[in-house]
Amino acid sequence: MRRFRAPCGAMMALALALVSLACGAAEDQPAPKSTAPPASQAAAPRPPIPSLDACSLLTQAEAETALGKTIREPVRGGTPPVFSCSYVTPGGLDNVSLSVSVHSDARQAHDAYLMSRAINNYQEFSGLGDRAYLSATADVHVLAGRYELSMDVSQSIDKDAQVTKAKDLAARALERLPQ
Repeated sequence: MRRFRAPCGAMMALALALVSLACGAAEDQPAPKSTAPPASQAAAPRPPIPSLDACSLLTQAEAETALGKTIREPVRGGTPPVFSCSYVTPGGLDNVSLSVSVHSDARQAHDAYLMSRAINNYQEFSGLGDRAYLSATADVHVLAGRYELSMDVSQSIDKDAQVTKAKDLAARALERLPQ
C-alpha cells in the first residue's frame, strides 16, 4: 500500500499562507469587547468566613438540663464553613447536637436555607431567627443573617418534647451568635 506524501515545499507554503491569513484577519477585525463589568460595578469581595466555636453557643449545663441527665464533655467538629458541637450522655443514647453553617453573606445563607427547605418540603414556623423550619427527624433549622443553625435533641421521649427543647436551645444559641 502506497502512502501519499506531499512535497515539503508545498506544506511549508500552505502553513505560511494560513499564518498570514490569520494575522491579517486579526488586524482587520476590531478587538472583542470585554464582558466583564467596569471596576466600579464589579462585585465587592466577600468577607472571609470566620472560625466559630459552636460549643460557645450552648453550654454543657444547658444541654444537661434539656436532657435531664449528666453528659460528657462536648465534642467539637465540622469543617469550615460548618461548625458543630455535640453533648452526649455517658451511655451514648441521648444527645444534643448543634451545627452552624457560616455563609459569606445573608443572601447566600438565605438561598441555601430555601434550597434545603424546598428539596425536603419542610414546613416553616415562626418565632426563631429570620426564618425557621422543622425537619422530619425533629431537628430545628434556623436562618439568622449569614448563619444557618441546626439544633437536635435526641432522647427517648416523645417528638413534641424534643422539638420544644430544640427550639428553646436554638433560641439561646441564636443570642450568642457573633454579629
